[in-house]
Amino acid sequence: MIDWIDFAAVDVKLPSHRSCPPGKWSRLIENELACIEGASRAGVVTIAKAVILDSTSIEEIESLCPRLEGLKATLVLQPASGAERPDPEKLMHLHQAASEHLDEVVVIPQAHKMIGVL
Repeated sequence: MIDWIDFAAVDVKLPSHRSCPPGKWSRLIENELACIEGASRAGVVTIAKAVILDSTSIEEIESLCPRLEGLKATLVLQPASGAERPDPEKLMHLHQAASEHLDEVVVIPQAHKMIGVL
């Protein structure tokens, strides 16, 4: 199937997202990282996106980034909106931490929230 894919955007669920029970998170992240690695190695334009919450720690970013090193993938840090929105200083600090490991790190807002979709 990878032969038919030109672009892949893979959400990376960090522990602070609480998107699954703690005992299942390691399997989830391994699956996400395997998708990112497979797409990148196949020459697919690959984006790894992590929503950044106010509760997202620098340790979460520092543990994720080495796993993406050496892959041709852009890391998108997407600040949450609403009550979970991180302050700009924290967001820039996380961007700096990620940039120490990766060449392509960008911050992109949740545009769908800005235009009233979802």
